[in-house]
Amino acid sequence: MVEAQQRGEIKHLGVSNYGVRHLRELLEFIAHEEREGRPGGRIEVWQGEIHPWLSRHDVREFCEELGIVIQAYSPLVRGLKWGDALLKDIVERTGKTEAQILIRWSLQMGFVPLPKSEKNERITENAEVFDFELTEEEVKRLDTGKYEPCTQWDPTVWTL
Repeated sequence: MVEAQQRGEIKHLGVSNYGVRHLRELLEFIAHEEREGRPGGRIEVWQGEIHPWLSRHDVREFCEELGIVIQAYSPLVRGLKWGDALLKDIVERTGKTEAQILIRWSLQMGFVPLPKSEKNERITENAEVFDFELTEEEVKRLDTGKYEPCTQWDPTVWTL
């Protein structure tokens, strides 16, 4: 990736599913390249599963310190948390769907959410998140610190 950026083949460097350890390794490689007189590049985007039940405080803190944009995939938790007590009061207060609340949470956390749907009405609904805000307490309550991935594989915690 770094070499492709050095050759001008890619403009921006982004990584997916990197844990803090992986990010540090890449930054060390970039620093090595710069010491050798080659442009080292810059990590600009981190993409990974992130939602209230997979808060990833370690990766978030690391990315925020370095100004790396966080793209949240599976922000809707694949619908597995519809009806969850954590969302119920907010659904009632706002009149919004669980999906809209989760997208709004991502936005208010400063993430770029990447919701997925194949249905046009849901895609439209997912975009209707700019006419309300979560309260500061709701945002904090949804930032659970839990580790409950909705995908089967989490390479951020795997070692070689």
